[in-house]
Amino acid sequence: MTILNNTLNSRVATESTMHKAFIKLGKQKKIMYLTSFLLVVIIFNVLLNNTLHKKIHKNGQQLTQQIYELQINANADKEIVQALVQSKGFMLAAHSNAEHFKYLVDIQHDVFSYKTLSISLYHWPAWVEQAYLFLLLNIIILGATSWWVKWWKVLVTKPAASLPLPYSKTKAAKKLSTQITTLNCEVKSMYGVSAARHSLFAIVKCDCVFDENTDTQASFKVLIAKYFKELPAVSVNVFDANNLAITLNNIPVAKLDTYSESLHECVYQICRRYRSTVKRKNIKVGLCDYRYAAEQPVIFKLAKSALLFSEKNVMQHWHRLALQHEQGNLISSKQVIENIKKNKFILFFQPLFMITSGDIVQHEVLIRIRQQPHGLLAARYFINQDFNNHQAFELDKAVLLQVKKLILAESSALTVSVNLHISNWFNKQFWSWFVTNMKDFTTKRKLQFEISEADFIKYQGQLAGAFDKLTALQSLLVIDNVQNLEHINQIASQKLVSGIKLGYPLVHNVDEKTQQQKQVKNIVAQSKLLNIPVYAVGVETQKELLMLAKLGVVAAQGFYFSEPLQEYTHATFY
Repeated sequence: MTILNNTLNSRVATESTMHKAFIKLGKQKKIMYLTSFLLVVIIFNVLLNNTLHKKIHKNGQQLTQQIYELQINANADKEIVQALVQSKGFMLAAHSNAEHFKYLVDIQHDVFSYKTLSISLYHWPAWVEQAYLFLLLNIIILGATSWWVKWWKVLVTKPAASLPLPYSKTKAAKKLSTQITTLNCEVKSMYGVSAARHSLFAIVKCDCVFDENTDTQASFKVLIAKYFKELPAVSVNVFDANNLAITLNNIPVAKLDTYSESLHECVYQICRRYRSTVKRKNIKVGLCDYRYAAEQPVIFKLAKSALLFSEKNVMQHWHRLALQHEQGNLISSKQVIENIKKNKFILFFQPLFMITSGDIVQHEVLIRIRQQPHGLLAARYFINQDFNNHQAFELDKAVLLQVKKLILAESSALTVSVNLHISNWFNKQFWSWFVTNMKDFTTKRKLQFEISEADFIKYQGQLAGAFDKLTALQSLLVIDNVQNLEHINQIASQKLVSGIKLGYPLVHNVDEKTQQQKQVKNIVAQSKLLNIPVYAVGVETQKELLMLAKLGVVAAQGFYFSEPLQEYTHATFY
């Protein structure tokens, strides 16, 4: 009995000791986790503080450079210097209120120099000026940590066998590594470089009854999006018991019929999930393909008409009608000028990026005119109309005035390039107006012009007067749509030329076509000898970009890079 008691007492003592050890170990882990969390918070706050301090220092350096370049006397023009300094968040002397906070906050003092000019400036610490950023950072860290702790507890309580993490992670990683981001269809349509992709609107009539407890719209939306997972956006709406409205975006024109047929099959398979007796003839689909910003009532009417065709056809269960966009039938030159005078147009600025650094070199102006029922029309749909001299003058005048208005409203000093209508290059009235209205603006080198290689070569003798005006106004010239090496020397002989742009046929699929690669390489090599940079337009894929970089192209623009930059998209319809 005594031995048994001693054994029990020993076991209790051992268990008590182990329990205390586990508690101690648990506390140590908590302390370790808390220490790690605090260390992460401190590191991120220090990094943010250093980044903001560098930004302040950079602003001070830029301010000093600005004062030097404006040739402002820091002693004689104290009021001007004071205004510039305050606009950048600096002080010429320590703030009087700083005395009340000298034990909490020390105003920092730096001396900034540029060439022969040195300025002593004071500023609040970065954590005072940008306190909201530090607060936001710590809230994000705290939220992320709370989320991680919550889900970590959930994960560690589950059996390891029920978590196929390695497979799913590997599969997701492979998928992400091979997936190329699909650019927004609306942005592509605005650029108007290619009409290769449309949107597809469909009205679906299902001759079957669904269960009242089934969320038809949610079910169709999830399953259709899964079926067409390669498309960037799928919209599904149920507008009565048996009718669906479905929109598919960013579809290649060559595959419109394929997607139309696939959509019918998709809806049929979904319906069979709920009603096994459903047949293909019970599903009728009417479709309309269109470009961005087309009139919705017209699209709906065309889709409705297509649905009537499919309902009457025993064999064909879907029918598609296109909202036509044949050039020459969309809008006349008279309608263009009427819309211009009514300010029914919008400008976009397509950026040209340096391939090596990613910096923006310049922007190209793109005009869009809204015309019912087709929506926003790119210049290629109306620029070849038979404009007379007066109409062409009105068109380019409106564009240039809007460009001037937008650029003056921005602080950026980037260059903007404009394509003029060919008749304005020879129009003395246009250049007289241009000198009067744009002289002060162009002297800052913010505006340059583009002309196609074909027009430059064809009309070079007649363009002498226009080139003299550009020389006097310190504007430059970019030769667009260069197709081969033949005229490079002739282009380089014009001193106004600041660069050339390769034509879209040379750039498109350049990664696959060796002949195009050879032509681009020869153009780049000759242009380097003549000290003329070579740009590329219409870059749509990463493979094209990598090949162009390999061939020596300096900068590029196109769908692959970016939508129009925000600071240059303030133009709106009036």
